[in-house]
Amino acid sequence: MILMTKSILMDLTPPPPPVNEPFKGYVGIQFDTSGLEAIEFWDKFIQEYFLETIVTQTNLFTNQKLQSQQENLQPNSHLLKWKPLVFSKLSGFFFAFVIGMGLVGNSSLSEYWWTDSMNETPIFSKYMSKDRFLGILSKLHLVDNTQAIPTGRMGHDPLYKIRTFISVLNESFQTNYKPEMKFWLGHLPI
Repeated sequence: MILMTKSILMDLTPPPPPVNEPFKGYVGIQFDTSGLEAIEFWDKFIQEYFLETIVTQTNLFTNQKLQSQQENLQPNSHLLKWKPLVFSKLSGFFFAFVIGMGLVGNSSLSEYWWTDSMNETPIFSKYMSKDRFLGILSKLHLVDNTQAIPTGRMGHDPLYKIRTFISVLNESFQTNYKPEMKFWLGHLPI
């Protein structure tokens, strides 16, 4: 069916259905997992250079924020207490904590540092204080904000702050994992 409106010719014919190519290849993880430790598995998907970038950008963001607010900071400001993030803390503890929190499932972040014997999760406070964890979490950055093209300008990317993360994960998963032919979202096939 063809429709003519305001001198614009519009074709309302539905497009043909997509052609489903036969699914080929080995599904699942694309590397040998025998003998791998959990951290080696993590390293296959999240490369060291990307974690180093996060450390660099988080420290840069915090320094920029500290410099821009220097005159207005209270003596007890968390920014004045900031210690630069180092790679070993980020890769060794911070992300392990985030994953662990998903497994434990407390209802608030502060609960992971509770000390009463009924609700204690001692692993968290043993390796990092709650204030340090929350400080890193609140300052975690992937890119330099000063390099973003402002909204409304040519070339603005609304996903600028996470574009690198998306790209790194896409590359990692395309290399290391091949999904099955059909994806499911809840009970619905995609």
